[in-house]
Amino acid sequence: MCEISSGTEWFEWRAARQNEIERWRELAGPDWPFFLGPAWSHALAAGLGHDIRLCGMAEKGGGPVACAALIRVGTRLGGLLKVARKPWSTAYSGPYLFPGRPESVLAHFLRELQRRYLAVRVVPSPFAELGANPREAPSGWFAATSHTGVLDLSQGTGELWESFDKRARQRVRKAEKLGVTVAPGRCPDVFARLYRTIYEHKELAFGIEERDVARTVRLLAENGAAEVWIARTAEDEPAAGLVVGRDTGRAYFLLAGSHPELRKTDAMTLLWWTVLRELAAQRVGQVDLVGMDEEAVARFKRSFSPQTLSYPSWETTAWNRAGRLLSRARQ
Repeated sequence: MCEISSGTEWFEWRAARQNEIERWRELAGPDWPFFLGPAWSHALAAGLGHDIRLCGMAEKGGGPVACAALIRVGTRLGGLLKVARKPWSTAYSGPYLFPGRPESVLAHFLRELQRRYLAVRVVPSPFAELGANPREAPSGWFAATSHTGVLDLSQGTGELWESFDKRARQRVRKAEKLGVTVAPGRCPDVFARLYRTIYEHKELAFGIEERDVARTVRLLAENGAAEVWIARTAEDEPAAGLVVGRDTGRAYFLLAGSHPELRKTDAMTLLWWTVLRELAAQRVGQVDLVGMDEEAVARFKRSFSPQTLSYPSWETTAWNRAGRLLSRARQ
């Protein structure tokens, strides 16, 4: 740790370093947010090779006051340019204020991030208690608004089923008639193939290796941080996959993949309904569907009639300039 004021210290723990991830685990209590947790961050660091860090402020001789989980990115210019941004597939990177901390801590924490990095992008959770209106950009930052859908499982599966759009219920029945089955299991390789096919079908560049996705999902499953569910056709072909994580507040639909040639089986809809019933049976009260900004994805998620929540992404005014500099440095 290093001193940043008379009463606070700054720390950055790397998820790839065993001694630092152990300190991270010691800090993470039962109410720790999933995406800021050591298991998620360690899986990204070990599976993808990313430099994931827990950046935070702590009282001298006391506990932490604020933190965020970020990926640190450098350039060919060495230590001159450092950028901190939201890690891959991390819906909410922070900042996270610890309970009972004054609102002024947030501004202090953000200023310190600005001082240490050329450019920063953070994404506060819609469930976080940040004091101020989180959709308003703090001084020196830009804000963009994103949306997610949240389902309340405490109402019971009967009421949940009736709340679904008629088309969603029809798709579930269709998949069942076609003999689609859904089961949990450690199937990271199967999931990674399904995940990659989304990009291939849309003719998009797949920015990471399939084996790295599989390794990351495997680490999450082995650490008990997430569960993999696979839907298969009557012919036992993998048709859809879902990775689900949870903390004490809710469950999260983290990653999903489907085979485009098997989409007409409606396996994904049955997969979601099966997982929702299982989570309700385990008395999980709420499910975050994680993201509703892409129209095709949002249309599918809206068929489950979730509550729509908005949340911001905050980025420093230097972010666009940093992006241009990074592009030049990599050429």
